[in-house]
Amino acid sequence: MLIPSLLQGKIEVREYQVNVFREALRQNTLIVLPPTGLGKTVIAAMVAARVLEEGGRVLFMAPTRPLVQQHYRSLSQLLGLSERECSYFTGEVDTGDRRERWVLSRLIVSTPQVVANDIRSGGDADISRFSLLVFDEAHRAVGNYAYVSIASSFLEARRRLVLAMTASPGGRQGEGRGGEEEPRHREGYNQGRE
Repeated sequence: MLIPSLLQGKIEVREYQVNVFREALRQNTLIVLPPTGLGKTVIAAMVAARVLEEGGRVLFMAPTRPLVQQHYRSLSQLLGLSERECSYFTGEVDTGDRRERWVLSRLIVSTPQVVANDIRSGGDADISRFSLLVFDEAHRAVGNYAYVSIASSFLEARRRLVLAMTASPGGRQGEGRGGEEEPRHREGYNQGRE
């Protein structure tokens, strides 16, 4: 189980990235790898490539427009996906334009707020169509942040894979950001694909 063919000759990987990649294909995985720049996105690209090669679809979320645009550029280039196959959503992308892309795109990079809003409004934002959800800056997944409801909806669909990434290991137990209680574990988070 080496580098997926979509990425052959495009990236150099370190041994620890291959080890995490293998594990992330087997079960839902949280990557805590400080500081930034140590290759979390490369691991996510490897997992996404494998899922795409197997005919699955990927929803990759990041909390800000600049991060969404950065991930969109790097992933579409690395994976060799056309504009039709790879889309990005921010609040600046018209709802009508997103409808068709929800159905046709193999890889969508979006802010979690857009995903949550599109799911709530019904329509074509059917999260069960995806085989992999990637959460960048996963330390934000507390309280009422959109990541929490999206992950819950996705895990209800079963047989799906979640990859969460952060460079911030977080505070001590019970000291979440913004005074929110930090959970010890997330129900269903460690479920593998069934």
